[in-house]
Amino acid sequence: MTYAQMGYDLLHGKADWTHPFTYRIIPITLLAACYRLFGVNDWASAIPAMTASFCIAWLFYRALRYQAWWVLALAISAYFGMRWNTFYSDKIMADILVSALSLGALVAYLNHRWHGASPIRNAALAALLLFLAYNCKGSVILLAPVFILLLLLDLWRGRSKTFWFTFIGVNTALLLAYLVACYVFFGSALARFQVIEAHRYLNECSYDILPLSHLIERLTTGYWAMLVDSRMVVHLVIAILFLTYLLIRRRLRSREAILPVIAIMVFLSINFMTISFNSYNPVCTDPRHIMLFGPILSLCSALSVASVVESFGLHKKSPWFEMGVISICIALLYPAYQIATYSKTLEYDKVKARYEAALPRLQGPAVVYGTRVTRMISPYILGFKHEEQKLTFVDFRDLPPCNAISTDTTRYILQTWYADWHSKVGSTEIDTTLSNKGYIRKPSEASVTGLDVYLLKCDP
Repeated sequence: MTYAQMGYDLLHGKADWTHPFTYRIIPITLLAACYRLFGVNDWASAIPAMTASFCIAWLFYRALRYQAWWVLALAISAYFGMRWNTFYSDKIMADILVSALSLGALVAYLNHRWHGASPIRNAALAALLLFLAYNCKGSVILLAPVFILLLLLDLWRGRSKTFWFTFIGVNTALLLAYLVACYVFFGSALARFQVIEAHRYLNECSYDILPLSHLIERLTTGYWAMLVDSRMVVHLVIAILFLTYLLIRRRLRSREAILPVIAIMVFLSINFMTISFNSYNPVCTDPRHIMLFGPILSLCSALSVASVVESFGLHKKSPWFEMGVISICIALLYPAYQIATYSKTLEYDKVKARYEAALPRLQGPAVVYGTRVTRMISPYILGFKHEEQKLTFVDFRDLPPCNAISTDTTRYILQTWYADWHSKVGSTEIDTTLSNKGYIRKPSEASVTGLDVYLLKCDP
C-alpha cells in the first residue's frame, strides 16, 4: 500500500524523496498513470503487475520462437508453477517488474549470442532494461554476478566484444546521468544510497548486525528452505543434471552449456551475493526478494530439457510424448492451484466490503487506530480521500496515554481478524495496550459484521 499511496501522491504532484521507496520511480509512476486513467481501485492497482506477467510470457515466446510448442509450455508452466509468482502476479509490488525487465535483458543477450542479432542494438537494450529494473528496485544488483560471468566467458573465448563494449558503455552513461540527476535535484550524487542507509533498522534480515548464528542459518538451512518453499529447487536439480550430462557427453563448448552455468550462478548469487554496499548482508529469504530469478531459471530449465530431448532423438510428435509434456506442465502448475486456493481462504473481497461499509460512517475529524494493515489499507479503500473526511489513521501502538490528549478529539479503534492476523497481532495485545494507556471501548454505530468499530474514551 506504500506504493499505492506514493502513486496517488505523485499524481497530485507530491513526492517524498526522504523515503527510499520513492526512488523506485518506475512502479510508482505506473501506478500514478493507472490511477489517473481508472481511479484508485484494485483493477487499476493490478495493471502494472499483470502487464509485467504478460510481458514475461511474451518474452518466453520471443526467446523460444524457434523451439517446439512444448518448450514454451514448459517454460511458462515452470515460471507460474513457482507458487509465489502466481500469488504476486496481480499485487502492488516492484519485484515482478524487476523480473520482467531482467528476463528481457537476458533475452536480448541470447538473441545476439545465439541468433546473431545486432550486438549494438541488443546490448543497448539489455543495458537500458537493467537500468529501468534498478529504478524499480535495487535488488536487481543480485544479477550482477550473472552478467559479469557472461562477460568474462565471452571475452575469454574472444567473442561478442562489440556487444559487451556497448553494454558497458551504455550502462556507464546511464549511471553517470543518474548520478548527475541526483546531484542536481537532491544535492548529492549518492542521495538514494544515503536515504537507504538513513532508513536502516534492525529486523530479521539484518544479517550484518545480528549474531553470526543468524547468518550461518541463513546460508545453510534457511537457504534450502527458501528454495523448497519457492519451488526453485526444481531448477537447481535440472541445472546440476544438465551440467553433468554435458560433462559426460563432452559438450561443454556447445552453446547450451551456458544454461546450467547461468542457473548455478543464480543460485550462488541468491545465497552469497550481498545487497549492501558497505557490509555483507545476503538477501532476505522472503520469496519476493528472489522473484527476479524466476523467469531466468524457467527459461534455462526449458531450454536444457529441450537440448536433452533433441540429443536423444525422442519422438516429439508422438501422442505419448505430448501427453507426457502436458502431464509435466500440469504437475508444475499444481503449486499455482494450491496458492490460488489459499488466496480464496483470505476472503479479501468480503473484508474489503466491510471496510467500505464501515469507513464512510466514521465522523471526522477523528483519529482512527488499528493494526498496521488497517492503518495502510483504510486510506487506500477510501481512494486516499481520507483527508477530505478529516480522518487520520495511526497504528494502535502509537496511541498516546489518555491523560495526555485532548478530550475533544474523537478517537476510534478498528478491529477485524483479517488485519490483526496479517499484522501478527492478537486481540490480547490490543486489549493490554488500551488498558495500560487508560482507555475503555464503547461500541460505535459504524461497526459492521466482521469489523468492530469502537469509540475510545478515557477510563474514569
